[in-house]
Amino acid sequence: VSPPKVTENAYIAGNLNADTSKSQVVQAQSSFTTATGGLARVDTDLASLGQSNGLVDNDEIEFELIDNQGNPIGPITFTYVSTITDATFDATTGSGSTLGHMVEVLNDQLGASGSVTLVDGLLVFRDAQIGNSQFEVTNVAMGAGAIGNISFPGFGITQEGETGSKTVSSTIYDSLGRAHTLILEFTQIDVNTWDYQARFLDGETIVSGAGPGQPGYTGPLQFNDQGQLTSNSLTNIEFDPGNGAGNVVFNVSLGDPTAGISFTQYSGTSTAKAISQDGYAQGQ
Repeated sequence: VSPPKVTENAYIAGNLNADTSKSQVVQAQSSFTTATGGLARVDTDLASLGQSNGLVDNDEIEFELIDNQGNPIGPITFTYVSTITDATFDATTGSGSTLGHMVEVLNDQLGASGSVTLVDGLLVFRDAQIGNSQFEVTNVAMGAGAIGNISFPGFGITQEGETGSKTVSSTIYDSLGRAHTLILEFTQIDVNTWDYQARFLDGETIVSGAGPGQPGYTGPLQFNDQGQLTSNSLTNIEFDPGNGAGNVVFNVSLGDPTAGISFTQYSGTSTAKAISQDGYAQGQ
């Protein structure tokens, strides 16, 4: 009989889909057009929109939103001033003349809560955070005392905020040669950022390295803008296998540089899986 070997190293390799979690997107239900019927652009003067009626200097447009956590934002006020050009425009003043100026003021005021773009005449709001979200545009209206008017379209959610994950399993051997099934769940919590949670299929107690808020946690995992992991190891995970075997401490490596195998985050299929571990059961 040859003795078993406790697992000291486990290797995970493959790809995590960079689009696993999504930001909530709220979009206007119709496009702004020019007076001649063409799609409005960032340089289109607000007073010349097909949806504009009698807009004059100092008329105010107010936007009200809800942030990721359900807190109200605004009203964000944009003041129309026909004499402001791109050369004299300053987003921090809250004033401007074109659609592009209005978009920049909204971006300045939203800050870390979200962003706005103009796409084919459509105002598109995107939550700055990925994952489950309450981000929404609740109201757009002319301010009190406005002389003119812009007929704004309604806004609807075109992409729900979503938190996604990828689960990987690996066999881990204890000092008596018993096999234990390790489950690792990788969850995308931000752009290029993932958390992980470790557990065992049969409920074995993890002493250290289980995940966020637990002893030994070294996350979250960070990827650079090329999809490359900036560290090739999660942490040492320690668990109590029970049934007479001593505690097992093993390292989980993401990728195996010695074998030319990588752990990446590209936009595409999630292929991450356990590729090897160095423990084994009793032999003969």
